[in-house]
Amino acid sequence: LRKENAGLRFTMQQAIDDGFCDENTFHLLINCVLAGFNFTFCGIPGTGKTEILKHLSSYIPGHEKVITIEDVSELHYSKINPNHNCIELKVGLTSYAECITNALRMNPSWIIFGEALGKNTQQLLECWSNGVATMSTLHVSDARNIPDKIVNALGLKQDTERVMNQVHNDVGIAVLLKKKVSKDQEIKRYIDQICFYFRQEGINGKALVVENGVLYIKRIPAFLQAKIEKELGRTIVSSPF
Repeated sequence: LRKENAGLRFTMQQAIDDGFCDENTFHLLINCVLAGFNFTFCGIPGTGKTEILKHLSSYIPGHEKVITIEDVSELHYSKINPNHNCIELKVGLTSYAECITNALRMNPSWIIFGEALGKNTQQLLECWSNGVATMSTLHVSDARNIPDKIVNALGLKQDTERVMNQVHNDVGIAVLLKKKVSKDQEIKRYIDQICFYFRQEGINGKALVVENGVLYIKRIPAFLQAKIEKELGRTIVSSPF
């Protein structure tokens, strides 16, 4: 049984000091939250996907309606952000599909999944198709493999092209977390990859802008960079504070 901390385990400065990622990378992620991008946090179990999701979700403006959907209490959004507009839905007697239907009727700005796994991956696609910004976690070992992971999770034998197109159009940002263990058994978690997904002029594309923990700003597609900078009125890696 996993028990998640009801608070945030680190500040942005602590994460930077501990080598989780550099300052520009953190600014990039926060700016993308403020610009309303979809986020998928991926990696193997134990890499800290839920913790970075919780941290970045705290930057969602408090007036924007957030609905969390999970079967095990891990997100603790309302406890972390007590003054934010939030409704927390629990999967149990009510299925993921019913929770999504109910959530979409509430006209949310964001839907946060505890985890997209197996059949509830279909509900993640439904959120995307309704234009609701999402955050979710996904078990995958490379940020570039999300489209194949989703197609396989859905068990599709046909209509894969349509789903592939939707995934590239809607994933937004994939953040891959990794961990390494020192000789002293100290665990270090860090961002290994950040991949932008997009669909432009009928062509699917992806851009690996963080690779092996290093940010390559010039890899960010110009049209995405321009979109974010126009939305926020500052450069893509400028401090949001």
